[in-house]
Amino acid sequence: KGMNYLEMTPFRKHSERISSGGIVTVLVPRFSNRFVSRLLSRSMPDPWIHTELDEIGSHVWLAIDGRQPVSGIIKNVSADLGDKVHPATERITQFLTQLYRSGFISFKELTER
Repeated sequence: KGMNYLEMTPFRKHSERISSGGIVTVLVPRFSNRFVSRLLSRSMPDPWIHTELDEIGSHVWLAIDGRQPVSGIIKNVSADLGDKVHPATERITQFLTQLYRSGFISFKELTER
């Protein structure tokens, strides 16, 4: 409350893989508990949940660097993708909100409080 969303600074909480076409796949650990992860990893073929992003989502994900505010991300993605992301502010802020709610990103200003 009382914070300007466009001035907040997002950062990634998970790693990613980037395909040759520039599409990002976010790698989320299947289990957060290390003991459970080690115990079940032997029987599980892949310890990661793979979430593939589309072209716009991949550009946004790669623009999240932990230093740039949301407004800067919107500006950079808009410059790269042009009309594909129109209306940029609404689409990108909605996508960042989804990433936050899913636990893929957080914001520096929220962790400092």
